[in-house]
Amino acid sequence: MTFLTTVLRVWAAAASAVAGFLVLVTAPPAYANTTFADCAALDGHVFVRASNSAIISENNTITTLNDGDVISFTVVYSSGANGTVTGTIDIDGATIFSETLTFGGGGLALGVFFTRNVSYDPPGDGTNVPLVFTTLPFSSAEGTLRILASCTPGAASSVPTQPASVAAAATKTFAIERARRILEERPDRPRYIRKRLQALWGDDADTSQTADTLTRAANGQQSRATPPSPINTQQPFQVASTNDGSSLAGMSARDATLRAYSYRSDDVTEGCGADDAGASRLSCVDVWTEGHYTRFTDRGDRDGHFAVVYAGADIHLTPWIIAGLMGQVDWMVDDINSANTRVEGIGWMAGPYLSARLTPELFVDVRAAWGLSDTDVNAAGVTGNVSTERWLVTGQLSGNFHAGSYRITPEVSVEYIREKLDAYTVSSGAQIAAQTVSIGRLRAGPEIARIFDIGNGATLEPRVAVAAIWDFNPADSVTLGGVRYGDDELRAVVEAGTILKTESGINFAISGKYEGLGVAGFDAYGGYLWINIPI
Repeated sequence: MTFLTTVLRVWAAAASAVAGFLVLVTAPPAYANTTFADCAALDGHVFVRASNSAIISENNTITTLNDGDVISFTVVYSSGANGTVTGTIDIDGATIFSETLTFGGGGLALGVFFTRNVSYDPPGDGTNVPLVFTTLPFSSAEGTLRILASCTPGAASSVPTQPASVAAAATKTFAIERARRILEERPDRPRYIRKRLQALWGDDADTSQTADTLTRAANGQQSRATPPSPINTQQPFQVASTNDGSSLAGMSARDATLRAYSYRSDDVTEGCGADDAGASRLSCVDVWTEGHYTRFTDRGDRDGHFAVVYAGADIHLTPWIIAGLMGQVDWMVDDINSANTRVEGIGWMAGPYLSARLTPELFVDVRAAWGLSDTDVNAAGVTGNVSTERWLVTGQLSGNFHAGSYRITPEVSVEYIREKLDAYTVSSGAQIAAQTVSIGRLRAGPEIARIFDIGNGATLEPRVAVAAIWDFNPADSVTLGGVRYGDDELRAVVEAGTILKTESGINFAISGKYEGLGVAGFDAYGGYLWINIPI
């Protein structure tokens, strides 16, 4: 029995060596990345790497891979000198084989062929499936590695299954990116610090100086570090005192607050703007609109466009609190070529917002919105339409201080959005289950600006900003066309723009931004424009 076992082992080793030799000497090497139409086209393909070869890896694509296909690989190692030889095989993002053999120096014998066999059973139908051969590290001076691919064609899954799966994945991938775009392209105009620029450049506390606060700040004559009047140090919710020194808060201190923040108390019917002393009137209704556009690419195979238009109106509830209502209409189109998908949707949201000055140097913005959307899906030859319901809440704190002629305004915000995608039926008759996308985000960074007097009572405020973004509640990642999307929790965005404030109260702003710092393969370029008209 022992003798027979030994004979069988020797025979197996010899057979393996012969098979390895045949692979090495008979199969022609393939040195270029290749796209295989299907399993049959892949059958017989060979990847080869020698120590003196510049080819260290090969990135291939299988256009159509059926659920019933059976793929196998024969991996043959050899070396005529001491060192290591490595072979790795990845399919559809998963490593199915990886091994490093050491030759000589107490390792494997030199000049002998060592063969490994590995098989792969696709979990389902697939399109544009990546197949990657890699050979690093590879330290042997005389090493050789060859990989022979064999593929036996099999049947596909039932016809509706694969396109329906692609449609479901494309729909969710679209919803994830749209939620991110909505959070990133947030409205800028309704913020207190955009409506009352003087609050950041010297305040509007002294009624005799308010009208030209920004002009004097632009000329370097005033800054937040040296407020024009001691009354400016009063807090919005603690602005008057009784005879015994106790504080009066809320609307009982309205008259003192109006004076502290340079508003008229008898302005019920006198409209917007400022009087001869420079005091603003509380009855002003501010109507504004704002538009954003962004183009994004991801992993080199995805191309998308996003646009949103906001419109709103607000009024001062008190001199330090602005409240209003806004609505938005957003549109996005998302093309992923490797998966043969195109998803396009339009939606709306509406809700209240509030912006307030908590202290002379601290501001808060909060917003809530709810809405619906309608999305058309075209994926892998099937089409469908899905309706969604969504809502969001956001909150932001902004500080402010000065460094010479510049203001520095650090900001931190917390944002949450949730969208429920209804179940729908694609054109093949397959059912797509309901899905949900949610993102919780923390954003923080400074804005730096300087103001200039450009004459006729107008000022120009160029600014730059940078922010780090962390999705503390990230969306689920989705694999589509062999690429995983939605798994980037950290990123950064940079922005530059300017604000024009006119003497008439009509203000404009324009800004451009780039998002994608810290994210491999993702780039988003965009900008926005807003205008407001007090009435």
